[in-house]
Amino acid sequence: GNIIFQSADVDQIRLGTHISKAISKTFSLTVPCVVLSSNEWEDIVMNAPKWWGNNEAWKHNLIVPIPPIKPVDVAQAFGNIKEMIEALTVGHSAVYQGISIKEMGKTTATQIVGTPLYKQITIRNYNTVIRLHALAKENT
Repeated sequence: GNIIFQSADVDQIRLGTHISKAISKTFSLTVPCVVLSSNEWEDIVMNAPKWWGNNEAWKHNLIVPIPPIKPVDVAQAFGNIKEMIEALTVGHSAVYQGISIKEMGKTTATQIVGTPLYKQITIRNYNTVIRLHALAKENT
């Protein structure tokens, strides 16, 4: 899920841990949380690679690592991608991913599911990212 909120606390890791503990206490669910500022959402959208979100034959995702994992760690886990059917670009706080819908089963993206790394990332599709960015701007 996604939550938009305002906070005076600027320690994003501490805030993410606090939210995770509150979810666990309230719902008995273990959910790691990543906190991104409105400035980070702005950076994610404004500095996206030109290909991201611009090919209807592809699924476009944003992969956000859960600290202490870093975007470069995520990209390295994918290894050598198959450039004809997928794309991966490392950003400041996330990794931009594109996958051919028709060839999805042949991409390296499917190999990440079930690995230890998969539990250390969260993935949002292009439309969700754009909507969260707009909501973050509205609430700034």
